[in-house]
Amino acid sequence: MKGWWQLCGPWIKRHRWAVAISLLVALSTIAAGVGLLVVAGWFLTAAFLVGSTLSFNFFAPSALVRGLSMWRIVSRYAERITGHRVTLALQAEIRAQTFAQLAQLPPQQLAQYQDGDLVARLINDVERLDAVYLLLVVPLVTALTAGGLYSLLLGIQMPWGGVVLFGALLVAAACVPFWVARRSSRLGQAAAHTAAQLRSLSHEMLAAQVDMVVFSAEAVFEQPFDALNQRLAQQHQRLSDWASFGQLLQQLCTSIVVGALLLIGILTVTTQALSGPVWVGLLFGALGVFELLAPLTRGATALGMASAAAQRLSSTASAKLVDEASYKTKAAEPRRTAQKAAVARSIESVSALNASPQVGRLQAQNLQVGYDAAFPVLIPLSFDVAAGERVLISGPSGIGKSTLLHTLLGIQPALSGQLSYQGQSLESMALAERLQHFALLSQHSTVFLGTIAFNLTLGQTQFSDDQLWEALTRAQLADFVRTLPHGLHSWVGEAGHSLSTGQARRLCLARLLLHPAVVWLLDEPTSGLDASTAQALLHDVLVAAGNRTVLWVTHEAVPLALFSQHWSLTAPTG
Repeated sequence: MKGWWQLCGPWIKRHRWAVAISLLVALSTIAAGVGLLVVAGWFLTAAFLVGSTLSFNFFAPSALVRGLSMWRIVSRYAERITGHRVTLALQAEIRAQTFAQLAQLPPQQLAQYQDGDLVARLINDVERLDAVYLLLVVPLVTALTAGGLYSLLLGIQMPWGGVVLFGALLVAAACVPFWVARRSSRLGQAAAHTAAQLRSLSHEMLAAQVDMVVFSAEAVFEQPFDALNQRLAQQHQRLSDWASFGQLLQQLCTSIVVGALLLIGILTVTTQALSGPVWVGLLFGALGVFELLAPLTRGATALGMASAAAQRLSSTASAKLVDEASYKTKAAEPRRTAQKAAVARSIESVSALNASPQVGRLQAQNLQVGYDAAFPVLIPLSFDVAAGERVLISGPSGIGKSTLLHTLLGIQPALSGQLSYQGQSLESMALAERLQHFALLSQHSTVFLGTIAFNLTLGQTQFSDDQLWEALTRAQLADFVRTLPHGLHSWVGEAGHSLSTGQARRLCLARLLLHPAVVWLLDEPTSGLDASTAQALLHDVLVAAGNRTVLWVTHEAVPLALFSQHWSLTAPTG
């Protein structure tokens, strides 16, 4: 509850009038429902006792029952509108706040999240918070408020009855949910963690569906998927068991109240201090008050999952930007697909920079890269790349070529050694300045859902149509775009599905040409292309690069004459 309040409390304080109206409407619905039961119990009992005599006024209570019924219908409709409006507005606020915080995180922090984890935080975790407000906060506040007022009313007629009712309400509405929440808190947090793992694995399975079929690897994914499913089902079953046990305790409290009111009522009616119909009506009203407690145990068991969601969202919202001086700290190995998203984020984050940096010398001395200082992926590298040079970097798949580029780009910190550009240490260079010098194009460069123009500018407005066409021309894609019905404003579809693989790479190349970077890191951009298309793209990229420095990573055969340096990477021995 504490984590939920820290996340939602500021919004509730700012919109306290909307929250207050929501609670008042909920109390109005309860008042109408309890009043209807009281009047119905009194009316039916009185009508039974008078029999067929004409001394009883049937019209007034009948009209009162109809009026309370209409009041309850209208009030419940208003309760749904106000309560859900508060909940949806709260979710929208938290979702926008979380997205704004994520947008400020640098790539090396974004790369630490698992596949689908950020989407889960924006959608699933936020949605879990409504369980606390709708199933716990509103029922608890209204039950204690309405129960306290009704206990006072009952106490006027039956003093000990009011005391018993209020005491039982405290136990059933506060003590039992609190105890259930404490007992199921860790289980709920574990279920939230399992659900996050399952979402991440599902995302990975969907992304790798073709490879799973081609390489007959379905069983490799299905086994952990089934295990997570079973674990989550068991955790939800145990949460349901706790909720059922809490409801059992509440029903016992209800039974105690009914028994006590029957005994106290009999004594009161016997002494003629209270009429029989009024006694029955008050008893029915007490039962109506206890009906308010039904959502509380479900809300209590959901509190653990909501607390875990609130902690995940709070950790995202409170994440501090990584200082570039902290790059030397050891980083956990990010997933490859998360790195790709981080690279796309890197390119996007500097697309609005207008400055054109000067091309300079790139140098390294005993540079080691990897994810663990005890297990570097490459032998120490020392190199000197002059401005405008073309460098070919080759080696078998998995040797660490991409890791080296990520280190140059700033996605992955270096394990040891010195790395400088234009005589300045890259570790001391601000990330924005570093990304102004370096950019990456790979086989995984992202084509976003949108138009050709949007993919070129990523939403920036400082580029004219002439600049966009020039970039497309230099990337050898302008002729194709002119054949599209809407030219620059033609829709490319999700992930560029309307483009061929080669056209998608050329579109990303055109975007790179609009980037101010003067050092291009090219991570196997021709992978997956046929030989003629790959050779054409290689030629066009090197021509389009002009006087920029190019580091071309590949494990395929390319003409060595096109490059001034050739590095053949090897792994450390031992």
